[in-house]
Amino acid sequence: MAPAGSALQAIQALAAQFPPALLQAQEMNSFEDWPQAVHCFQIFGCSAQDMWASRTPPAEHGGCTASGGAHGTASALVSLALARTNFSSVTEDKHSYRDLNDEASDLAAHLSTQLAPDVTTVPGLPPPRWARSAFDRGVEEAQQLLDLLWSFHEPLMYEHSPERKFHEIAALMPAHKHLILTVGGTEVPEEIVKTAIICAMGPYQEPVTLHAVGLGYKGLARDPLRAFCRLVQSGRSGLSWNVIEHDSEQDLVQWFLREDHAKAPAVFGPPRIVGPDLRRACAAVGGVCWRQLFAREPLETLRRWTETASLCGSSEDVQGFDKLLRGNLRASTQ
Repeated sequence: MAPAGSALQAIQALAAQFPPALLQAQEMNSFEDWPQAVHCFQIFGCSAQDMWASRTPPAEHGGCTASGGAHGTASALVSLALARTNFSSVTEDKHSYRDLNDEASDLAAHLSTQLAPDVTTVPGLPPPRWARSAFDRGVEEAQQLLDLLWSFHEPLMYEHSPERKFHEIAALMPAHKHLILTVGGTEVPEEIVKTAIICAMGPYQEPVTLHAVGLGYKGLARDPLRAFCRLVQSGRSGLSWNVIEHDSEQDLVQWFLREDHAKAPAVFGPPRIVGPDLRRACAAVGGVCWRQLFAREPLETLRRWTETASLCGSSEDVQGFDKLLRGNLRASTQ
């Protein structure tokens, strides 16, 4: 979707090659003509605030402002949404396995080692993935994403025009992840623990905010949440999470609308929390809501974890931008 003019003509020419049920190009003010079911929506020349202040976005939404600033899923590496892992080659060349450091080991201890009860297995085949313990499953998924993060963490430079000294640099950077915690009790949710393990062992200085919603008085003052929060805020192994308590879901929504976000928020929470109000609030400030961070496809998980940064310019400009990008890497990667 784009305003009338050259931008609209460009996307109409692109969409003409696809069936209308798959891809449509429309003028920016024709919201009444939307199809009944919209899964992916990209808009050009309009700010996120103007677009989503009063509309609920679809699952995949994003675009660019008139000045070129990306918002929503357009901030991520879009091509990863179409990529798939070649599991036959992964079987032949297994991913790297990294020994857990002290902090990651302490975090992994929050994952249950108990197997699912009453699992029917087929002779000669391993048990189904869901039947494995949260510890085995969680550590394996963390290792898979760590392998990808370490493989793609270096910025890439290209020299387009040697005589004019025209260069380009591009890199994956960590998105500012906002994790929503809605339950206390005797276990920390598996997805939150896996995220912390990766933050403790990954290449980036990870910006993460943990939102505790409706846990009540001293909801974070009892173990295991107390021990977990103490560790992810300790600064050890790059763990410097911000932990915020909210009285209600509406309080959480107002927080996102009220705050001045230096980076677009990538929000992950359970389905009952990630409703229309929160999705609108996050989209309006340039972010996106997901119901889970870890997808079945590892490359999709990488897309949700990161955002892109790029620059075209002179050699001096690119070198300065490269220095800025490397400031987001942990000291051990320099």
